[in-house]
Amino acid sequence: MLSNYTTPADVRGALGVSDEELEDSEFDLQLHEDTLEAELDEVGDGLHAFYMSLVPEPVLTGTQERFMRYARLFATYAVARALTASMPMFSPKAIEDGKARMERFNDPHRETIKAVNTAYERWRKKLQEAYLALGQEGRVRTPRPYFSAVTPGSDPITNG
Repeated sequence: MLSNYTTPADVRGALGVSDEELEDSEFDLQLHEDTLEAELDEVGDGLHAFYMSLVPEPVLTGTQERFMRYARLFATYAVARALTASMPMFSPKAIEDGKARMERFNDPHRETIKAVNTAYERWRKKLQEAYLALGQEGRVRTPRPYFSAVTPGSDPITNG
């Protein structure tokens, strides 16, 4: 499924790493496919099936082409975003061959992670808009309240 949307080279490009730092075999993990499928489900029910129905079409409308492009971009950044958690492990600062020494970053790629998250949100929004424009049902993210006001059951001053 991953290869229908993005390539290892595209994800590496989004992360700014080489194929020596992040090998193609990493992308064969079921984890990345499942993550992408879950991300697509979050955008809209049936999005993957709809995308796949458009793949064999010889001619697409402008809105369909835009949807396909946004889906590919979103997929690239969704996978890249999932990989940012392990970025310090596969992207060392320096490698020395003489004594097999490896040096890692103290602050692992803060700007890269920020840029990937920004692009992820941008393409997610654009993909959902394009999906809705094609008459499909998207999902609206509802913010989760972590704090709420609670009225006490009794007056704390008078205990009444």
